[in-house]
Amino acid sequence: DRFAFDTKNGHPAIALHGLFYAPTVDVALDGPNGSSVFRGGAVINDLDLKLSAAVTGGTIFGTAPSPITSRRVEITSTSTDPDGGTVVAEAVVEVRYTTSPPSVVVLSSRTQ
Repeated sequence: DRFAFDTKNGHPAIALHGLFYAPTVDVALDGPNGSSVFRGGAVINDLDLKLSAAVTGGTIFGTAPSPITSRRVEITSTSTDPDGGTVVAEAVVEVRYTTSPPSVVVLSSRTQ
């Protein structure tokens, strides 16, 4: 099996507060109680989800308690210069969702 974890056959309940990042593994959830399991989202290969019709409550994939107004992103790019050397460019930008369309502000950048 390629399961990162599963809640089948009496395994304990689980709640993850950050992003669960496992793009090459499978996840099996058997009867989550309705509270958020992946509170920060999930990147997974395959989700095997079994829910009872009697389950009430929140979602399996939680959302932020308040709207997200901005996100900070670190970008790194590597290339080869004409002489065969390596050039690395890095930038930190902030994406602001308070405008339509969202705006991007460069907070810092450098080239090595």
